Amino acid sequence: MSNYNRIFPKETTEGHVSLIGNKIITKSNNSLYESEIDIHQLLYIYIVVNRDGRSMLFLFDHYQHWIPSDFTGFRKMYEDLSNLLVTNDVILFQNIFKKEKFKKVIWRKLISSNYQLISDKVNHDYTKGIEIQSDNITFIDWDTLATSYKNIEGIHYEQSPYDQTITKLNYPVRIGNIILNELTAFENKRDDVPILHFYTQCYSDDSSDKSYYELRDQLIKDFAIKDRHLVYERDDQKCYSFNAACMAISIVYTYDSEYGFESGYTSVEIKNERDYPELLIDAEYEEKAQLDRYFCLDEAIQSSSNYKFDQRIKQKFSKLKPESINKPIIWIDKINEVIGFADKKHYQVFKRRQIKRLTVQNVLPAKGEGGGYLQVNLSDNSYTNIFSGKCHVFDKYTAEISILTGIEVLIAEPYCDC
Repeated sequence: MSNYNRIFPKETTEGHVSLIGNKIITKSNNSLYESEIDIHQLLYIYIVVNRDGRSMLFLFDHYQHWIPSDFTGFRKMYEDLSNLLVTNDVILFQNIFKKEKFKKVIWRKLISSNYQLISDKVNHDYTKGIEIQSDNITFIDWDTLATSYKNIEGIHYEQSPYDQTITKLNYPVRIGNIILNELTAFENKRDDVPILHFYTQCYSDDSSDKSYYELRDQLIKDFAIKDRHLVYERDDQKCYSFNAACMAISIVYTYDSEYGFESGYTSVEIKNERDYPELLIDAEYEEKAQLDRYFCLDEAIQSSSNYKFDQRIKQKFSKLKPESINKPIIWIDKINEVIGFADKKHYQVFKRRQIKRLTVQNVLPAKGEGGGYLQVNLSDNSYTNIFSGKCHVFDKYTAEISILTGIEVLIAEPYCDC
């Protein structure tokens, strides 16, 4: 700890903070300040003075934590923390009694550079896939199904800090002319499609925007002019994207601003935006489908088209009545014991026994535009918004839908689109 004159605000009883072992524990009646932080997970710490002139520490470890400097125990906690992490006392104590809004970093974890740029040869396979740099170098095509990753060496699954199941690649991965030491894939909603979203954080040795500029310049060099797009380069954030053969790579670096804190790393996202039309066909059902009873909704309504997330979503098929092809339709298929829903392009079918009820949910216009939704409520207590349109668009159809399907249709209490 430095020899700077250490004067702390007078302690109050609004909350209490302590450093016990490696954990900072904050207790308060205000849930905003309740936290438990493992200091080994911290990425950066700021001194912040809010609009009310109250100073506090802002700590980030994938989550945001706020510790007011007037909490009981703050002095002892900070002195212990400063000894462990070597925070910048000068910045803290020069500003801890400020009354105008202020923030500045007093500590940042330095992380070794975790990416490399290839300069000795040029690779032109950004649009083909990734190459795992294990002892047995393995190339994985972008179109490889998510379920196939389970059989690839050097891959394991774990929970992210945000409780998502993620696929972790244990070895560095080459993408074109960039090697990423740590690459993560977010969990797909279905295993029979390729992985759709990869992510990593790239650090330079000084945890600065050097990572952004190096990655940007390499990608500009490697991608054709038509395949690269400068989204923006502002004082608060910089963003560049590259898209070829429906594989999109975006890089983002965030700086200090009124609403944000400098990240210290470049966020790299790789998204598979390719179409897989074979997933839109359910040949088995479409061959035997029967439309025993149906009616059309002559309204501007839509159903979800995100078939890469929901395996129920299929492309509208030819057996649907010709006069309904370009209209939304609900039908009963007695032989197959299903109820079907389709807009102009896509359909979904549900086993009749799985549907507990149907619900019309209206969202009243407020800050947002609002809308109306027809929900299918399933026996496992889950639900899906099967149709969407303008607010109240489904109200007048509740009786007809109930008679057709033999299922209760409720109109839920509306709420505002805030």
